[in-house]
Amino acid sequence: MKTDYDFSSGDILKIAGDIASKIWTKVLVVQVLTWIAMVIVLIPIIVYIMGFNLQSLITMMSAPIQERMNMAPMMMMGLGASLGRMILGGLLIIFLMWCIGSWAYNTMFILSDNTVKDVDEPLGNVMKEGSDNRVIRLVVANLLLGLIFLLVYIVGSLVVGSVIAITGSGIVAVVLVLAAVFFLFAFFMRYLLVYPAISLGGKNALEAMSYSMEKIAWNKAFKYALIAFAVALIYGIVLAIIQAVIGMVLPSSVFSLIFIQLISLVISAFVTAYIVGGLTALYYRESDTFSDDDATEGMGIDQLV
Repeated sequence: MKTDYDFSSGDILKIAGDIASKIWTKVLVVQVLTWIAMVIVLIPIIVYIMGFNLQSLITMMSAPIQERMNMAPMMMMGLGASLGRMILGGLLIIFLMWCIGSWAYNTMFILSDNTVKDVDEPLGNVMKEGSDNRVIRLVVANLLLGLIFLLVYIVGSLVVGSVIAITGSGIVAVVLVLAAVFFLFAFFMRYLLVYPAISLGGKNALEAMSYSMEKIAWNKAFKYALIAFAVALIYGIVLAIIQAVIGMVLPSSVFSLIFIQLISLVISAFVTAYIVGGLTALYYRESDTFSDDDATEGMGIDQLV
């Protein structure tokens, strides 16, 4: 199999940037469709949880602000009387969010894979392809990973809480909490290859989790955690600077708020495309899909990750 990327010794961060530059506009479309789908799904479920029908919801939303505030106690009483609806609705929301999100990431990984293999496929076809059974595997993986992280979090909280209670030191508490957060983040990094292993490698959820744990040892996990933290920090700083500049240049208005949201949406799409490109490159580095002879030179030889 041929590719222009040197996954074995090339700069993963540079490859990720190159892939992102080619797919970010399509990722933007996928993200917008994802958010629209989530809103469409959320509204009827929230209406169900609140115990409203469509007509009463429209009436409430069209009422003056003071009347809406007067309706708040009645709404809270309705929520208290419908705990079962809240639990069922909440679980349904989580499941549907997983389904929609899994479709989105499966589609984005296919876009990234097409870029790697120099395949020009219409976005509509890619979105249809992204709806295959890999979505179910990703949902199952999300469920299993959620349970694992919840268990690790509970155990970690009990251990850290016990040590803090025994020592009674504020400094020890801060150090332990920071260490526990970083450890949990590094533990999460060991499952980085689950999504690409499913979307690109065709593995099921358990195979993908096992594969990721095998390929990403603790030393790599801590290194990737530091890189992820740096990327998140840079993203936050850049976004804050852009929002501050727009706030100073444009007067506070609905237009400025909309403009800021549009800029944030574009930046989010590029960052997401960059992450997907990086995970694609990392997966192909760890797998034997592309041999050294298949990759052409010229993509850089600095191995940052």
